[in-house]
Amino acid sequence: MKKGLAAASVAAIATAMLGVGTSTASAHDLPEPLEQTAGIAWFGDKAHVKAHRPDEAVVSVRYKCEGVGVHLWASLKQGPGVRSYEPTAERPYPPSDVSRAWYETPEGVVPTCDGTYHTFHYTVSRATTGSETHPDAWERLWRGKAFAQFVVFSVPEGADPATTPPTREAFAGWVRVMKPRIYSSHH
Repeated sequence: MKKGLAAASVAAIATAMLGVGTSTASAHDLPEPLEQTAGIAWFGDKAHVKAHRPDEAVVSVRYKCEGVGVHLWASLKQGPGVRSYEPTAERPYPPSDVSRAWYETPEGVVPTCDGTYHTFHYTVSRATTGSETHPDAWERLWRGKAFAQFVVFSVPEGADPATTPPTREAFAGWVRVMKPRIYSSHH
């Protein structure tokens, strides 16, 4: 019995020294979010790509904001450049130009900002129009890890959105992309 307690103590000390614990380990081996403000209660650890709509993925979030919603933005990025990205003060998270696959929200999406929590299943779509730094269309998401961002912007009730800096609620971290396997039969 003493040997069992001693082994458990050594394991607990080693776990504490390494900063690893079973209670915080994710079932999907995803690191903790890099950013999660108070207005984001949770962001789902999976993004689901639909079988017959491979250019769309659904993410889930529970958020709240107050005042007038100005803009909502969500994004999923994958690729070697995303995984190896070195953050800077100007660009703390991987930008789209280092991505092979990039899905994001359409323009003009406005969040509901009434001071209560909203659970939201949101669809992001593959960016097909290239940019100056990434001239080709982005690839489709594949199974595995992707870097996700979700941001809600709002201004106080009665404020002019054109002149008032918005309040920002945000999540930034890794999620698991889930894609159905489609099998074709050849008879």
